[in-house]
Amino acid sequence: MKAVLWDESLPIDTKKVTIGGFSAGANLSLACTQDPSLQGKIGGLVAYYPPCDISTPVKVAMGTRPANAGKDILESSADRFNWAYCTDDINLRDPQVSPKYAERAKLPPKLYIVGCDFDLLCRDSEIMAEKFASVGNSKRTGTDDCWERNGVKWERILGEQHGMLPEELVKAFVADFSHQPSTLFWVLARSWPGG
Repeated sequence: MKAVLWDESLPIDTKKVTIGGFSAGANLSLACTQDPSLQGKIGGLVAYYPPCDISTPVKVAMGTRPANAGKDILESSADRFNWAYCTDDINLRDPQVSPKYAERAKLPPKLYIVGCDFDLLCRDSEIMAEKFASVGNSKRTGTDDCWERNGVKWERILGEQHGMLPEELVKAFVADFSHQPSTLFWVLARSWPGG
C-alpha cells in the first residue's frame, strides 16, 4: 500500500485512494488503515462481511442469525481461523485484530460495510458500523437494512451467506476500473468461503 501511495511515477490520484476487501481481506483493510503512516492517506474503505470482533465466541455469533438462516459455512471453521490468525498472547480486542474496537478517527472518512444476513459475522459488523456512524451529528437516513450516517454506509444483504459475490458487484467493480483507472486503487484481498 505504501509503495503504491508514495510512487510518484504511478498514474494515481492519491487524493482518491480507496481500499477494500472480502472477509479476512476486509479485516486486513480495516486493520492496515489504522497504521499511523497511512492516517489521512486513505479516503474510503469498503468491507464485505468482515470478521471484526475475534473475541465473540462462535456460539454467541450463531445466536444472532435469523431463525431461517440454515447452516453457516463458517460455524465449523471459525475457531480454526481464529486459532491460525491469533497467537495465545494476543489481545483479541486489539483494534488491528478486532477492528470493532478501533477509534473512528483512525479509519478513513468514508466507510461502506456490507454484511450478509445469514452470516455469523453479520451482527458484529453491524454493531461496528453503528459505533463508527455514531461519531458526528448527522441524522441516519435509509432503512434498517441499508443506511448512512456520518460517512458510514451499512448494508445487510438479505438471505445471503458469507462469501456471496453477486454478479452485479463484479460488473460494477470492473466498470469502476475501466472508467477511472487513475483515481481508484483497490486492494482486493479475497478470502474464499469455507477456508
